[in-house]
Order: sequence, then C-alpha cells, then structure tokens
Amino acid sequence: MAMWRARVEENWVRTASVIAVIAEVNRDPKLRKKPFTAAEFNPFTRRVQKPPEIELHGEELDRVMTSIFNDNPAYRRRN
Repeated sequence: MAMWRARVEENWVRTASVIAVIAEVNRDPKLRKKPFTAAEFNPFTRRVQKPPEIELHGEELDRVMTSIFNDNPAYRRRN
C-alpha cells in the first residue's frame, strides 16, 4: 500500500509541474503578479496557513494579558 501511495504522489508531482507550466504561460501578470507553482496544483502538498495577525491596543491588550498571566496557575507568583 505504501508503494502504491508513493507512486501516486510521484505521478502527481509530474502532473502538477505540467499544469503549473501551462498556467504560467497563460497567466496575466496584471491580474496575478505571483507566479504559479507546482505545489498549488498538487493535492498531496501540505499547505500551511499562517494564523491571522491580530493587533491589540489599550484595554483589549490589558484584558488579554491579564487573562493569560493571572488566570494561568503556571504564571502566578509564588509567595
């Protein structure tokens, strides 16, 4: 079973490369500035999504920091 999966993944690497080349030659640089990659077309490629960046200011920041450090026993002061 493992050999079968490896072969399927290898075939998809080639297929995704061909698809990426075809997409790249037909890409409109005005609509899409970033070039296509084979990983975008390969269903076996693991995609890692970046977590959204959140900016906190003022009272929001105080509330979050208090909930993290005061409510967590690992961060409580030992007297």
